[in-house]
Order: sequence, then structure tokens, then C-alpha cells
Amino acid sequence: MKKNPDTPVVQMDSVISRKGGKCLLTIHFVECSLMLVFLRDANTSKSVTNIINYLNTDLEPKVFKNLFQVVLTDNESEFSNPKGIEYRNTLPPLRTRVYYCDAGSSYQKGACEVNHELIRRVFPKGTSFDQLTQEDVTLMMSHINSYKRKKLNNRSPYETFSFYHGEEVLQKIGCSPVAPGDIMLRSTLLKKIIMNMPPTNHLLRNEGVDSPITKKSRGSRPPFDMLTIIIIQFKKLKIKLHLGYKGGIWATRLYVSVTKVAFRLQNFTS
Repeated sequence: MKKNPDTPVVQMDSVISRKGGKCLLTIHFVECSLMLVFLRDANTSKSVTNIINYLNTDLEPKVFKNLFQVVLTDNESEFSNPKGIEYRNTLPPLRTRVYYCDAGSSYQKGACEVNHELIRRVFPKGTSFDQLTQEDVTLMMSHINSYKRKKLNNRSPYETFSFYHGEEVLQKIGCSPVAPGDIMLRSTLLKKIIMNMPPTNHLLRNEGVDSPITKKSRGSRPPFDMLTIIIIQFKKLKIKLHLGYKGGIWATRLYVSVTKVAFRLQNFTS
């Protein structure tokens, strides 16, 4: 790297929601600030190499090697298989080079860490990723990559990457632009993602509303670790609750009580 300081670097990292749950792999192209984000079922080295293989398949070998000349990451267990990242099963076998930050020196991939702050605007710490799909994460990624940056002369990462590598490459890796007026980098995008998820059986009873779970469970408790957003609105008074459950009885009672109030107020004001 010292001999070739102009070599483009790709920084790679993970964003964890809770131990044992779904997590994110982030791939950050430093020169244009574009970030790819992939949802993984588990934080394993196999899940990382699977994503690299996926990108290698979607891109031509020459394009992949041009984009991923050097990968910089840390010494966490999910990145413990450098050969699986560096080599492919086809010719030419070498597709990239992996380097690691010094121990305790995550600042050496600081550009990636800074971009994680944009992810946390949408997914605050403590948010479970277990209810998300890759389509949800791709939507968030498109909003982040369409956000203009001063360091890019008020251009977006999408525009900058397109200038250097072409829009066709962006389409192959799942990126799409978002109009400036439509960009949302806050939890309202998270709420939109949750509301756009497949129906979760909001069952109505005479006495109120059940929790959004299966008919078999019949509203006995909210799903484990599910983030639920409840809005109570009465005239000009608006209360918004962001509730994350750990399966306790107190949480169940709170959930049932609040949803009953919300349901009845909604009927009263409609």
C-alpha cells in the first residue's frame, strides 16, 4: 500500500443488532463513499464469503477486480477466512487482496465507521434486524447512497460511482437512485419499511386489538424481539411509542393495554 498509495480501497465491516440475530455486512468504496449493505442470517465467515461470491458472479471478473483491488477490514471472526474472500474457483483465481486493521485500531477504516452513523439514523442501536428482508436493506442503502456529500462536491455517492464506473455496474449490484426530495435518513424510513412488510394478521376483537402475530397465537404476546411502533392520536395530541419486546409478561400487558387504547381512540376520533 505504501508503494501504491493511489490504490482504491474497499472497507468492509459488520453492523450487529443482537447476538445470535440477523446482522449486516457493509462494503464501503472509499473514493466515492458508496456503501453496499447485505443482510445475513448469522455473523459467520461463510456468510461473508457467500456475499463476495455473489458479487463476483454478478460482475464480470475484470469489473470485480477493478472495484475490489484491496479490501480492508478488522480481525473479527466473520473475516477470518481471507483466502475465501481473495480467491475464486475460476480463472484467474486471485480476485482481491485482504488486509486487516491493527488490533484495536478500527479508526483505520474510519470512512466505513462514519457511514454506519447514517445506517443508525434509520436503524437506531437496539433495533432488531430479524424482521427485515434484503429488499428492506436495499431500500435503506439506496437512500444513503443518494444523499449528497460536501466531500463529493455536493454530489451523491451514487452519482460519483456512476461517473467512475458506469450506472450499469450500479444496477448489477442492486443500487438505484432516490430523488433528493424523497430521501429519508431517519426512523420514519424504518416505520415505512415495517409498514411495507407482509401482513402480520392484525386481528380485531370487540374489546380491542390483538398483537400482530399468527392466528394460532391469538394475541397472547408480541413476537420475540419484535420492534412495534404504535401511534396514539387524539385531536392534536399525538403519542408515538417505539416498543421492543424481550418476551416478558410485563411487556405483553403493556402492549395489550396500549393497543386497546390506540384502537378505541382511533374509533372515537374517526
